[in-house]
Amino acid sequence: MLTASPLNATSVALEWRNREGVTHKTGVERREVGSDFAEIALLDPGTNKHEDSGLRANTRYTYRVYYANRGGRSEPSNEASAVTHPPGGAAK
Repeated sequence: MLTASPLNATSVALEWRNREGVTHKTGVERREVGSDFAEIALLDPGTNKHEDSGLRANTRYTYRVYYANRGGRSEPSNEASAVTHPPGGAAK
């Protein structure tokens, strides 16, 4: 299960549980309201965390992950959303 937590006004922490015995790369996708998912990272096998930075303040981002190898990619995980903090402070 994928979770997303805001760290500050410009970063979101992602964490997920890998499937047992996964030896494939993990892709991370992100979207904002009204847009399509786009890949933001392709991570080494066994990775189960990612910090997405350089984001806009006070904005909702939705994420999902998938596994990829030469044969293609898996179905995406559940979607997880987080709202970055407003400029200069924590979310209320």
